[in-house]
Amino acid sequence: MTDIIIQNNGEDLSSKMKNNKNGNFSNKNTQKSESNNSDKKINENITDLNSLKSKLKGIKFIDGQFEIEDCIGSGGESKVYILLNHKRKRACSLKVIENIKKERNLNELNIATKLKNSNIINYYLYFLFKGDDNDYIIMENAKYGNLRDFTLNTLKTKNNCLSESMLCYISYQILNGLYHCHKCKIAHMDIKPQNIVICEVFTAKIIDFSISIDYSGKDLNEKIKVPYKGTNFYMSQEVFNREEIKYKDLNKIDAYSFGVLLFRLAFGYYPYGLEIGDEDNDKIILEKIKGRLEIKNERHFSSYFVDLVEKLLENNINKRISIYEAMEHPWIKGANILNDEKENTYYMNKFISNLSTNNIKKFNDYLKLHKK
Repeated sequence: MTDIIIQNNGEDLSSKMKNNKNGNFSNKNTQKSESNNSDKKINENITDLNSLKSKLKGIKFIDGQFEIEDCIGSGGESKVYILLNHKRKRACSLKVIENIKKERNLNELNIATKLKNSNIINYYLYFLFKGDDNDYIIMENAKYGNLRDFTLNTLKTKNNCLSESMLCYISYQILNGLYHCHKCKIAHMDIKPQNIVICEVFTAKIIDFSISIDYSGKDLNEKIKVPYKGTNFYMSQEVFNREEIKYKDLNKIDAYSFGVLLFRLAFGYYPYGLEIGDEDNDKIILEKIKGRLEIKNERHFSSYFVDLVEKLLENNINKRISIYEAMEHPWIKGANILNDEKENTYYMNKFISNLSTNNIKKFNDYLKLHKK
C-alpha cells in the first residue's frame, strides 16, 4: 500500500505536512464504563457518509483507488468507515475523530507509529482539512471488529464467553503486543475487549493509544503519580487511588486490566462482584476490588488458567506479575501448541471451529501434562 498510503516510520508526525487542493493535510504523529450505551452513541458532529464521500473526492491517495463503504463502527467521539480497493482486493479503515480532544489524538498517533509489531494495529496516515473540526486517520482494517463484537456477532457465543483454547490463543497475541509496548517504554492504560481487534487470519491486535503513557527516556526507578484514566471496571487500585509507583511498574497496570479481560471472557461477568451500574460510583468499585477475589470456575477451566488470573488480579502491585512473567506462564505456553495446530490446518474455519468448541486435543493434553 506504500504507493497509496504514506508510511510513517515512527517520527513525530506533527512535523510532517502535505498540501492538497482540497485542504491542508498533516501527517501527525477515558474514563468510561464498558456499557453498550456509549458504543451505540453516534456523534452528530462527525461527518456522515455522503458528505465524507464528497469531501474526499479528488484526493489522489483515495479517489480512484479506494471506495468508501458504510460506517462499520461508532462511539461517542468517532466513527470508522471501511475503504475498499477492489483492484487489489485490499481494505483499510478510515477513522474520523471529533477534534475536541486534539491532544489525545496526537498522543495516539505519535505513540502508535512508534510501535511495529504483528499484534499492534498499523496506522498509515493522519490528515485534516482547514476549517474542519474532525481528525482523519487511515489505518489497518480489522476484518472481524473488536474482540467483544467478535464474540457476540461472529462467534455468537453464549454470555460473550470464549472457550479456554480460543482464549489462550488470543491471549498470547495480546501479551505479545503488550510486551512489545513495554519494551518500547509504552504503557497502554486501557486494555479491554473493545481495544483488541481481530484481523484476517485470526490475528488479535491492540488499538487505541489515546491515553497511553510514553515513558521512554525516564529513569525506570523514578516514581510517577498514576493518572486517573482508563475504563472503570478494568482499572487497578493504584489507578483509582492515584498512587505513586515506579515507571517500571506501569506495565503491571496493563497486566491487571488484561486479567480482568481474561476473567470477563472466560466467565461472562466481572471479577470482585462488579456489576453494571457500579461504574457510576468509584467508591463502590474501589471497595469491591479491595475485597477477596473469588473464582468459582463454573466452566471448569484448567487450574493453570485460574493460577494466571489470580496472579494478574493481585491487588498488591509489588506481588502482581508483569507482562513478561505472564508470557512465561505455562498456560500461555500452551498457545505454542495452538499455533502449531493453526499452521497444520489448511482451512481456517476448521481451526476456528476447533478453538470455539475447545476440542483441540494437543492443547488439553498439554495442560493435563503440566497440571499442578
